[in-house]
Amino acid sequence: KKVCNEIFGELNFIAQFNWKRKKEISSDSKNAAIQGEYILCYGKSKETSFFLEELSQDYIDKSYKEPTSSFPLGKWRPVPLTVSKGLSGGGYEYAIKTPAGNEHLRIWAYPQKSYLELLEKKRVYFGIDNKGVPQRVIYAHESKGQPVSNYWDNVSSNKEGKKEILDLFDYNAFDTPKPTALIIKMMNLITERNDYILDFFSGSATTAHAVMKKNVQDGGNRKFIMVQLPEP
Repeated sequence: KKVCNEIFGELNFIAQFNWKRKKEISSDSKNAAIQGEYILCYGKSKETSFFLEELSQDYIDKSYKEPTSSFPLGKWRPVPLTVSKGLSGGGYEYAIKTPAGNEHLRIWAYPQKSYLELLEKKRVYFGIDNKGVPQRVIYAHESKGQPVSNYWDNVSSNKEGKKEILDLFDYNAFDTPKPTALIIKMMNLITERNDYILDFFSGSATTAHAVMKKNVQDGGNRKFIMVQLPEP
């Protein structure tokens, strides 16, 4: 990381991703079994920003409720209307009366006019008994996505990378090859359809393979440049 800070600039550091490269806990280490690897990410400038990731089906199933007669437009979930605790300034203080007659005086994130518009559009949830603190309703199909997590425990492991090599060569032609799904995940965050992807440590050329697969997926025309020191 010190070397990268010197080359790319400390201010251009974006994130350190933690990738679970191995699902099994093996006994190949005397003390701690190493299951994870770190991926350092730097931007061309501190203004560099990622694309949002699509909501995974697993996340939707865990976080969203099934449609109801009150919220029939698809899977939905309630999110707070109040200003987050610890934030200073901002917000709008007024009382809201629930359908059951309870009154909640809070500092809300929306002005009263905006709250009434949400209420009219049937986008407010008052809990199962209609007495709770009101929350805004959002639907899964309306989501523009979510920021990427820095913890990657559900991306392909090195075992999948090894399988890809075996499928191509019928023997272990490379040691610890990375899976193409890992590189595709990185590309999904930042690359456009006509970008160039450069890999200075080509190895088994996972990056080249991943670029071709990604182009097939979305009809892109990305190009790759692979660099590798000569090896026997």
